[in-house]
Amino acid sequence: TAYNTYTGSITANWTDTSGNPGGTQYYLERAKDDGFTQDLVNSGWTASLSTTSYSLLANTTYHYHIKSRNNSNVETAGWVTMGSTSTLCEVPAAPTISDVLTSSITLAINTGTNPYWSKYAVKVSSGGIDRYVQANGTLNTGEVYQTTDSWKTSTSAQTGKLWLTGLVSNTTHQFSISAQNSNDVNTVYGGVNSTSTLCVVPVVTTAYNTYTGSITANWTDSGNPGGTQYYLERSTAANFTPSVNSDWTTSLSTTSYSLLANTTYHYHIKARNNSNVETAGW
Repeated sequence: TAYNTYTGSITANWTDTSGNPGGTQYYLERAKDDGFTQDLVNSGWTASLSTTSYSLLANTTYHYHIKSRNNSNVETAGWVTMGSTSTLCEVPAAPTISDVLTSSITLAINTGTNPYWSKYAVKVSSGGIDRYVQANGTLNTGEVYQTTDSWKTSTSAQTGKLWLTGLVSNTTHQFSISAQNSNDVNTVYGGVNSTSTLCVVPVVTTAYNTYTGSITANWTDSGNPGGTQYYLERSTAANFTPSVNSDWTTSLSTTSYSLLANTTYHYHIKARNNSNVETAGW
């Protein structure tokens, strides 16, 4: 028996291996259980060696058996079991992104018409490299397929969601989902959603290069990748009113000129990611 399976249809094929001549009629039944009591449907008598069922449910197992009859309408003594197969899963839509932080993101898998027992793998692409979410929420090279309930449990996320950890700050990631049916047949990866993790708040070092009329302020990237933008303000007042800013810069230092001699200046700094989302505070 060979099946051609799709998301919403199955074509069952059989042969006349018993030596039946052309024109022999066959009668096939399809059901959701091997006792042939649930959603029982038949093909009617047909001389074809295949039949297609349409409007089937995604990732649902269907059982088949068949019999034949001769030119005098005498049927074979019993049914021949054709086994079972499952329809394919619907290709998942792009996942929903929420709770974006510096090193973690929460995703919701959009299951569509796929039933709860369907399994899903999550692909994360960044910088031209594809990795996959593991059962513990980290990323690695191998695909892991789990149900939405298993993803929720293993990654300690909210109901129907999974929590990705160990991401690099201020890095754009693309997320897509593949679904797996009961026969372990996988769909392609579906719609893509993307976002950038937040920046880590930069740290101003105490290493200032000070002169009579200028100061160079230096800061660290705090783990943010190169190209992250920073915005520094300088003021003679502790509440930074009024203030002078550096404008957005990818540098890790900035120099202020034409300053007053023996005058105290206050500094604070913030960063923004690739999506222009700024750090929560200075």
